[in-house]
Amino acid sequence: MKEKIIKDEKILFSKYRNVFINNETKSVEDWKEYCYLPLDIPRIDRPDIVEWVYQTCKKSEKINISTLNPALKEIPFNTVEVYYHGTSALAKRTSRIRTVNIRNDFIETFPDFYDQIIELFPFKSFNYLMYLNSTSDVMFHRDQETVFDGPSQFRIMMHDSNPQPTFGFVNVKPDETPDLTQIHYEVRLPETNSLVWNNLRTKHGSFYTLGYQKLILGILDYELDIPRLHDLMKRSVEKYKDYAMIVSGPTSDYANT
Repeated sequence: MKEKIIKDEKILFSKYRNVFINNETKSVEDWKEYCYLPLDIPRIDRPDIVEWVYQTCKKSEKINISTLNPALKEIPFNTVEVYYHGTSALAKRTSRIRTVNIRNDFIETFPDFYDQIIELFPFKSFNYLMYLNSTSDVMFHRDQETVFDGPSQFRIMMHDSNPQPTFGFVNVKPDETPDLTQIHYEVRLPETNSLVWNNLRTKHGSFYTLGYQKLILGILDYELDIPRLHDLMKRSVEKYKDYAMIVSGPTSDYANT
């Protein structure tokens, strides 16, 4: 039987949050107010990967409309996707949502990259990489993968030729319309190109300017190393708190607790 699409966003966010939250992971929400934060991770410059992705990426198209971003009917990206450990639940779900450009030859072409990510990010393991090269404006939306009140969406800006940042975040409560006069843009820093945001409290999107390119890497389907996450967040807040997007207020503003 086809699952009924939930209309009330707060009920929906509560459902997805409860999939993640348990006794081990609850402490991740200690960092809930840091809705966008540059990460204290050395800059990852991989021109070899950037060139390969631009050569192999293909247009991705929506097949089904997801429940978290039903208005995002078109996917304005060229993508490359990589699965390290076979067809996970996320892989199966994703394949039903849109057409995909899976290039697992990436693993053999860049055999060191998995270990590089594990060394730098607070993961015990991860399965899924998604490279996103935008081809038009990306409307502000929440991602479908992970919804809890804390840092969840880990990204690397692998390449960006735009003269000014075009990737940003807005605080949006359930069933509200984002105020695009209040965009908090990603901050460019010479020493890091890694970032994280809170997918429950914010929507994210970007603007496209003809003649410029940006390539974002999403690291998904991961198992968090909780002590390493807390260490990374402490370091990152200490170093980059002046660049952070901070949204105060209880979790109950966004999900039923």
